[in-house]
Amino acid sequence: MSANSIFTRTHRVVIRQFDLQDIEAFYQYRADPSIAIYLKERAIFTKP
Repeated sequence: MSANSIFTRTHRVVIRQFDLQDIEAFYQYRADPSIAIYLKERAIFTKP
């Protein structure tokens, strides 16, 4: 359970380093859609 918390916390820190505009730009480029989708899902999941 504590390992899960650390994992979630790490993801939050990583996502916070990305600006929303960066994520949107990532989507527009679509160089790798799977990564963009993953980032968007994580961003939604970790939103306060």
